[in-house]
Amino acid sequence: VYIVYMGNQPNDGTSLSSLHLSMLHRVVGSDAPKCLLHSYKRSFNGFVANLSQEEMLKLAEMEGIVSVFPSEEHKLHTTSKLIGARYYQIGGKSGQKDFQSPRDYNGHGTHTASTAAGNVVYSASLMGLGEGTARGGVPSARISVYKSCFANKSCNSHDILAAFDDAVADGVDIISVSAGPPFGREYFTDVFSIGAFHAMKAGILTSQSGGNDGPNPETISSVSPWSLSVAASTIDRRFFTAVQLGDSTVYTGISVNTFQLNHSYPLIDASDAPNTLLGVNGSISRYCLRNTLDKNLVKGKIVVCDASLGTSLGQEELLAGAAGSVTQNVILKDIALSFVLPATAISSDQGRNISDYIRSARNATAVIMKSTEGKDALAPYVVLFSSRGPNPIARNILKVPTQFMHNFIRGHPGTSPMSAKTNPDAEFAYGAGHINPMKAVDPGLVYDAHELDYVKFLCDEGYDAMHITLITGDNINCSEFTKGSKKDLNYPSIALSVLRNEPIQHTFYRTVTNVGSAVCTYKAVVTSPPGSGIQVLVVPSVLNFTALGQKLSFEVAIVGSIGSQEDPFKSASFVWDDGVHRVRSPIVVYAPS
Repeated sequence: VYIVYMGNQPNDGTSLSSLHLSMLHRVVGSDAPKCLLHSYKRSFNGFVANLSQEEMLKLAEMEGIVSVFPSEEHKLHTTSKLIGARYYQIGGKSGQKDFQSPRDYNGHGTHTASTAAGNVVYSASLMGLGEGTARGGVPSARISVYKSCFANKSCNSHDILAAFDDAVADGVDIISVSAGPPFGREYFTDVFSIGAFHAMKAGILTSQSGGNDGPNPETISSVSPWSLSVAASTIDRRFFTAVQLGDSTVYTGISVNTFQLNHSYPLIDASDAPNTLLGVNGSISRYCLRNTLDKNLVKGKIVVCDASLGTSLGQEELLAGAAGSVTQNVILKDIALSFVLPATAISSDQGRNISDYIRSARNATAVIMKSTEGKDALAPYVVLFSSRGPNPIARNILKVPTQFMHNFIRGHPGTSPMSAKTNPDAEFAYGAGHINPMKAVDPGLVYDAHELDYVKFLCDEGYDAMHITLITGDNINCSEFTKGSKKDLNYPSIALSVLRNEPIQHTFYRTVTNVGSAVCTYKAVVTSPPGSGIQVLVVPSVLNFTALGQKLSFEVAIVGSIGSQEDPFKSASFVWDDGVHRVRSPIVVYAPS
């Protein structure tokens, strides 16, 4: 199955379905109606077809084609409220375990929808944990569902693009997408970038999760600069779960444990309970993988597992009849999922101490406590599993996601959808912090960007004028634009890719729009860690506004170097401050490996 992307809709009233059939007929002959699976004709131009590779190559050479690429399965990254719902299964069914309807099967869609627009729920808790008032970002908002992912976690490219086509045509305000490709790819062979571009043209902001493939750099899969990329992050509340050994020693780990064990249970190391009937030895059973534990040895006991191959959520231990699980060698600072039995996750040092206790005690026992709450003074920071930038496709765009706020974002009246991106992209593991929904309606300044800004960016990225003309529907001449504009895309963040041991001397140009008080003065406050080797200068350092909607420009000069033995990433930031608003822009200078 191939997606044929043809860019913007023609304005001459052409029947797109007929056009698509005609093009297919030139390639496959009379089989064209059978090969055409779907026509995209509401918000942009394209179609889905069953083609051989030879037929695909012939079609790709035709005039009017932007790109032809195979439809793929994408990963799901984690809907009086419901005003509409559709589902998409072009050319196939989801499988027996899902509903052949917009109905949510596994809860992920409901979760993301409640984050965006959930009503206020008082005294909410998880079995007594985290009690408080729960609410979505905008409880008064309405939800329209476009289901293109199913229970087997398959999110097909052609279905996703059909969902974008309808959502844009339906006139939604924001598109929230919690799915993405396995890695960043060229913009117009990526259905998320294609859909988000046409949404941007219609004044709609697309908010997409960055992915769950962190913490290494350049793992982000949401790469288009016209979409808002977001991450998972911590809050200032953490859950701690203690395990008390039979000798009264207590080790505190992390988990969300709602279970209450009323007494101690025998304690066993998973390496001492291999399923020998299946040829498993202790070096394998220690990881508590599927069917590796001897049920007779672990039944009714607390099992100590090794997380070196990934953190188990206790499924195997539960199936084997265990009373609880202690997972050791955990490097995570937090765990986002619940275990299916009493459990805690501890460090490797704590794990070694518990293993020593098991070896030395005649009858080793333990009890796992119910989780307790505590404060995290370092919050907020991006969690370990969340994907990181910089952007692997355009290296001078930071694209470190905003911290899990894609279901909260709203625009400001009179500005473009991209103005909602003020302070979204930031240094690794921190970002610009959490959005404050109350302050977001009065940001003071916004960094605005429009379609022409992205056209200039595409020209600078090397896209030819013919394809950009097809994509936008406008006659484009890239020679009219100044080279180097991709670094000066009016992003609130600044990223600079450099070579080691070479002097850095670069100037970025930015423009901010006043949406706060008509008459106001903003002063630039630069933060650069001592000894970082990077200096930042903002010129002018004071912006004097005299009217709402007024735009003022400034320069950000960066000088310094990154030595051969230094950390390849240097970070800084600057803030525009008028005494009421603080508009922060993160800066990252890095030397790619």
